[in-house]
Amino acid sequence: MFEYTCTLLAIVDGDTLKLEVDLGFKVRVREVFRLARINAPELLSLEGMKARAFVAKTLSKASALKVNTSRTEKYGRWLAELYYQTRETGAQWHNLNSLMLTSGHARPFKH
Repeated sequence: MFEYTCTLLAIVDGDTLKLEVDLGFKVRVREVFRLARINAPELLSLEGMKARAFVAKTLSKASALKVNTSRTEKYGRWLAELYYQTRETGAQWHNLNSLMLTSGHARPFKH
């Protein structure tokens, strides 16, 4: 498993993000990531729009992001666990994937 700091570029839908990843030594890449273990509703549905809005609201409070990944899925996106910190909680890291499940904006999914 690889862990990197990253910057959010775009929220595609409730379980897909575009991130700029810092690989170290001044090397950065832009990749599409699929949140592992979860499946959010399709974007064209009301539930899908709510899931995307929930991710946007949650990550708008983030002061730092990191991504853990080890492989791609069948569409070439990197499967990832996304963690974020907020100013309110300080050094504590929160898992976005788990939050999507507990908030009801996604359901479990095996890749």
